[in-house]
Amino acid sequence: GIIAGKEVLYVLTRKIGDMQIMKIDLKTKAVSQLPINFKGSINKLSLSGDNDLFFAGFSAVRSIQYFLYSYNSKRTLALPFANKVYDAGEVLQTEIVWVPSRDGKKIPVSLVYKKGLELKNKNPILIDGYGNSGAVSDLGYDPTNLPWLTRGGIYAYAHVRGGGELGENWVKDGQFPNKMNSINDAVDVAEYFVKNNYTSANKQLIMGGSAGSFLVGNAINQRPDLFAGGIFLSGLPDLVTNMDAAGGREQKSTGLLGTKEGFE
Repeated sequence: GIIAGKEVLYVLTRKIGDMQIMKIDLKTKAVSQLPINFKGSINKLSLSGDNDLFFAGFSAVRSIQYFLYSYNSKRTLALPFANKVYDAGEVLQTEIVWVPSRDGKKIPVSLVYKKGLELKNKNPILIDGYGNSGAVSDLGYDPTNLPWLTRGGIYAYAHVRGGGELGENWVKDGQFPNKMNSINDAVDVAEYFVKNNYTSANKQLIMGGSAGSFLVGNAINQRPDLFAGGIFLSGLPDLVTNMDAAGGREQKSTGLLGTKEGFE
């Protein structure tokens, strides 16, 4: 997220669903914002020549597109091979809600749903999440969600603690010895949706892949009254008996089994 040119420094500012790129003149120290005409996420920054910048932009309702910022002309243009983009904004919409956790932290949740859907109307909700090892989950357009979304379901990605979306402290607050914060965040998001009529417990599912499956089993065990079911994707549901490479690797975030604290 930091790219140095001959005369300029580019810095990506991280904000869920609304990233920007700041340009710092190395001589004058003047700071300005690159002209970007879409709202979403940005990655794949790369220098072109001495001072120009390649980058990719995308969102939960817009397919990925590649751009070049010209330092001399101060213009941002889509690359010729990427001048077409699929924009689902006519049928889908996305927003961020901030859910209060039990310990006072605010958990950002990215919602994607059919345009015009009344949110607080006990809709089916699929909660997804990861929250591990500082990984950042920036939503891109995913057509595999369309069967769920077009039938009135809401896709809710919970950026729980342990992920890198809100910086280093957010990571540390969801790793050993604080790993239960990740699970608690997922439960608190589910409870918030039920209490505020976004959904009802018999219409709410939780899903997670790999280390994200920690959220699934533990959240349902903690509050089975909030969920109709859960989905493991390449799941690690039982770290006490799971002794393969993945189970061993995740002990860094969950605690060493050979210690009392890690086992608990």
